[in-house]
Amino acid sequence: MRSRLEARWAAFFDALNWQWEYEPVDLAGYIPDFIVRFEAGDVLIEVKPREEELELAKSKIECGGWEREALI
Repeated sequence: MRSRLEARWAAFFDALNWQWEYEPVDLAGYIPDFIVRFEAGDVLIEVKPREEELELAKSKIECGGWEREALI
């Protein structure tokens, strides 16, 4: 993992028994932090430490072509 924050989120997903993958895909030059796999569909998860980074993350997800659920 690239940060302790990402590692903490991975541990949280494990505690919930969620199936997750770290940096699983390249979306038009953008690599999301996680994809969590659910029966209803995959959810992209981008981890950010500060609120100021939310808009940029949202833009990267939209420009990357992800068309399913995403959480920042």
